Amino acid sequence: MAEEESIKVLFVCFGNICRSPMAEYMFKELVKNNHVANRFEILSKGTSGSELGCGMYQEAQDKLKEKGIPFSEHDVRKFSLVDFAYFDYIIAMDKKNVRDLVEMAPDGFDRKVHLLLDIDEGTKNRDVPDPWYSGDFDETYELLDFALDKWLDKFIKEDM
Repeated sequence: MAEEESIKVLFVCFGNICRSPMAEYMFKELVKNNHVANRFEILSKGTSGSELGCGMYQEAQDKLKEKGIPFSEHDVRKFSLVDFAYFDYIIAMDKKNVRDLVEMAPDGFDRKVHLLLDIDEGTKNRDVPDPWYSGDFDETYELLDFALDKWLDKFIKEDM
């Protein structure tokens, strides 16, 4: 019997220094704790190249450490057109990221782009605020934690 193909998930924010890497490492830990890590390939990127050469913002690292979420050395990565073909789900942190991704999407690939908080009726059309500007890493963590649980439930019910 052939091995099942993994679900490829890409989290996207503007700079790939706060929200999307937090989502990447939080989701990696979530799938590991639910014994389905072997079914996923998870990564994060930014729509801007302005932070290339940087790592994850220190306060984002501090929040993950505080919550016991392991992470590795993070190098900022920029989203590219090949990501549309490779990833099954491209999950953006805010509506501007969604607009930017949809604008660059080849025909038919915009269906892969989702707003993170659209996963739940109670948070539909809501952005994960950028803690780089707000300074509120608690809010970012809580919204990610809430939504990522819902995304995993969706994947388990529909894709696995």
